[in-house]
Amino acid sequence: MIAAVAQFANRYLATPIPPLVGHLRTTIQLGAVLAAVATIAAAAWYVFSEARIVPVGDQWWDLVYIAVKTRAGILGPEDVFMHIQGHRPAVIRSIIALSTILTDYDVRVLRFLPFFVVLVNLGLAMLLLQPRELLIPVSLFFFAIVLFTLHVSKAWLDLSFSVWQLVLTFTLLGLLILQRMQPGWLAFTLLVTCAILASLSTGAGLPSWICFPIAALGISAYRRPKYVIVWMVALVLFMVLYGSNYALNPNGSEKYVSLSRAWKDGILRPILYLLQFQSARFDIGWDDGASTNVLAIWFTLICIVMLGLNLWQIRSKGNLATVTLWADVEFLFR
Repeated sequence: MIAAVAQFANRYLATPIPPLVGHLRTTIQLGAVLAAVATIAAAAWYVFSEARIVPVGDQWWDLVYIAVKTRAGILGPEDVFMHIQGHRPAVIRSIIALSTILTDYDVRVLRFLPFFVVLVNLGLAMLLLQPRELLIPVSLFFFAIVLFTLHVSKAWLDLSFSVWQLVLTFTLLGLLILQRMQPGWLAFTLLVTCAILASLSTGAGLPSWICFPIAALGISAYRRPKYVIVWMVALVLFMVLYGSNYALNPNGSEKYVSLSRAWKDGILRPILYLLQFQSARFDIGWDDGASTNVLAIWFTLICIVMLGLNLWQIRSKGNLATVTLWADVEFLFR
């Protein structure tokens, strides 16, 4: 959890080291930086040596179609916002359309897009930290390990499987807006935009509509009815579009997100679906995948409760550390 690492680092790693261990401090810093660079270099080499110069995997049935329609001049909004298996991945489709215009869908360039996005995420995560001499190299190591670990090969080689990194990009960007920008309508509008883009990256970005306002509670200027009302209106309008029958996949299934099914089945069913949907990342290939998802859901709920108790304890401080604290809720849903 990037935000958890950031909170831990800000709280514990910022303690000055006695002069007697100055050499050890330098060694730790240098070792952390070298380990981070080695991790990043390993991921870069993996992409360079393993990624193919032709589309692979799920790119063929989605992204390639976007490129073909863009080249033919028949790409429409329905193609970009098409609903597929609980997602409306409009962001990655827009990137493919733009790359087709600029590079004629040159996969030799696009194969490095996931690596570039992760590199951007690393930079955004580092910007969330307060600049301290020891904090920066140690946090760089932790962030590099979390972001550049080669635990899912498809996420590095297939653009369709790298969209979760785009969710993280807009999540971190939203947190930076809360942390660095002066509270006001401009920052608030940018935050809503980040929530929309995170949700249109993949369905895993939907919890940002809950986590961003909770994070904003750490800033007193946003604890006003006008911001709450505007946020709720934006949320309702977005969910109406997201769950509507607009641009449905003709080959899709009705078992996925649908407003009509939500009204028919009651409010509890969509909530349980959201938790199950997010817990899919815990599927490690065991035969009893359902049990794994149930454990992941309970783990997520327990962590949310613990973070809520933490927020209750620091509610009187009113500092921006709450932004980093509640970012962990977002990453728990990953």
